Amino acid sequence: MQLRQSQVRRRRRDNIIAATAAGVVIAAAIVGQALFYTVGPGTPPAPSPSPTLTENPSPAPTPEGTPAPTPTDAPAATPTPTATPAG
Repeated sequence: MQLRQSQVRRRRRDNIIAATAAGVVIAAAIVGQALFYTVGPGTPPAPSPSPTLTENPSPAPTPEGTPAPTPTDAPAATPTPTATPAG
């Protein structure tokens, strides 16, 4: 009878130790994932600041210094097809 009671106590103790160890492993996995996605390399990149508009102190070029293109009546040259060599 004493052997049976000691086996029951040992199994109960082993079950408690196994459940505690499993709980610790699961808690560590949850904390690890949370840290990975909030602090570690899984963190989404920070948004880059948008450029601000600043006054340009240099004067803008005037359009009167640029010549206008001259229109032409000639059509654009079209390529002539070549015969494919017999292979």
